[in-house]
Amino acid sequence: MKWYEVKERSAGEKRLILTYYIYKFFGRIPVVIIAFFVALATFLSAKDLRNCSKKYLAKVNIKPDNFNIFKHFFSYALSLVDKIEIFAGNFDKKNIIISENSKRFFDFSKENKGAVCIFSHVGNIDISRVLMNNNQKITIILSLEQAKIFRNFLKKFSSSKNINFLPVEEIGIETVIELKDNADDGQMVFIAGDRASKGSKNFDVDVLSAKAEFPVGTYKLAEILELPVFFVSCVKVNKKYIFDATEYISNNKSPKDMAAEFADYISKLSNQTPFQFFHFYDFFK
Repeated sequence: MKWYEVKERSAGEKRLILTYYIYKFFGRIPVVIIAFFVALATFLSAKDLRNCSKKYLAKVNIKPDNFNIFKHFFSYALSLVDKIEIFAGNFDKKNIIISENSKRFFDFSKENKGAVCIFSHVGNIDISRVLMNNNQKITIILSLEQAKIFRNFLKKFSSSKNINFLPVEEIGIETVIELKDNADDGQMVFIAGDRASKGSKNFDVDVLSAKAEFPVGTYKLAEILELPVFFVSCVKVNKKYIFDATEYISNNKSPKDMAAEFADYISKLSNQTPFQFFHFYDFFK
């Protein structure tokens, strides 16, 4: 079972909008309660997702019992609550710690310079939007298969007018040229590096001492655009998020080497924050 074969559970644009307004009118606590019961319902009904969580937890030396599997589910549900808080414009910057590696990234942001930002589904990358320069233009490359309803919800309620969503399936020569021109004018390109799209060419990489498939297209695009590349993440530690943007520096910037180094990057993240690995499908081969 690949990620694009996982049917969205507890989704639906009306339900997401309802949750958003519950937050707007009643605050965070009622939404956390809703998240708890959504996580519980998914835990009880989705045996396939429980099995995927169980396999993963064993790889990070967490006992894969029902308590920890539910904790894994609930951690994901809470990350969605934080996303709603971000798009409501109420997330406090004081709850974000910036790593020492990130100075050059923010220099680029302040100066409206372009870069390629490769993110993963470990942690909650949406937190980074709170830190970005309001004038910074961003292109987020997603798959058409990936959570269409939820993505539309985020677009509808985003307070930023500088975010552009581009389907990965529509990337061709013309869009690459456009991305290059926009990046030269200061636009940052965000693209996932850890999920292979349906029909895509993939690299086999080592993640947590096992093989996983990473999309060739992500790293090939980073090579073609000839821009600085950052591995970016935002994970929660002791109720605060730690934002990191580590620049990828190598004499040999081949796509495969870049993918292997990104795999090492998210392996470290997963060991540091094991319940924030949000791949509820057969991630490992």
